[in-house]
Amino acid sequence: MHQAAKSALCRKICVVSGTRADYGILKETLQKIKASASLELQLVATGSHLSETHGSTINEIKQDGFEVPYNVEIGLNCDSPEGISSSMAKAQAGFSS
Repeated sequence: MHQAAKSALCRKICVVSGTRADYGILKETLQKIKASASLELQLVATGSHLSETHGSTINEIKQDGFEVPYNVEIGLNCDSPEGISSSMAKAQAGFSS
């Protein structure tokens, strides 16, 4: 069923993935949601999935056949307390928009 037609009839399930590790755990569940006639998957990529330094693993998600319509860039430049606080602020702003 086409995604637009499906969305009118389905419950939307939003899943957020930020790392290769959590994606690996979520992958089977994501496949089941995607295959369901009564559910619509909304996938959000953030964190290291969007970082070239960490391998741009969003490409792996796309290669597995998932659409990733939402990206929340949080910047993973520094692991100091200030850098972590900055990333958290960017995440909060990104998810609220």
